[in-house]
Amino acid sequence: MAIIAQEDKRKEMAEACKSHRGFISFRGNRCTVKSYSSSGVPLIIDITPDRIQAYRAEKANIVKTTIGDEGIKMEVEEELSDYFTKEPVMEISRRDDDNFMVDFEAGFQRGWFTGQSKKELCDRLPGDYSRINTRQPWLEWIGLSCKDKIVKMFVDGELE
Repeated sequence: MAIIAQEDKRKEMAEACKSHRGFISFRGNRCTVKSYSSSGVPLIIDITPDRIQAYRAEKANIVKTTIGDEGIKMEVEEELSDYFTKEPVMEISRRDDDNFMVDFEAGFQRGWFTGQSKKELCDRLPGDYSRINTRQPWLEWIGLSCKDKIVKMFVDGELE
């Protein structure tokens, strides 16, 4: 009986994934969609039962500037560029029913907030809430919405 319920849940997840406007693929329990950050950067997003990870869709280019006798020389730092391309720009991890951790890229550093609620993931927050000078919900930063069925299922803990 548990196997049938698990297969039904997987089918529901597959249908929700395929209904997303940026659908790319569904394999196992991983839904991959294309999206854009709130600043217009193209992203590839993986959604699994316990996390959402957003990656750059295009290669990062970290530029190294050298000032020497020949003048200013600028070149792409390949190793750092590869690293920042492979690292998620944002990861939202489920801790329990209404407790999430948001980990995000902040230049050459990482930032994170623990104890984030469904409300902070999905809804506009009141003006006195000061998260990095914005009231934008975390999911909007990576172009997702709780109105998307696959995202709502993740937030509500329905992806098992």
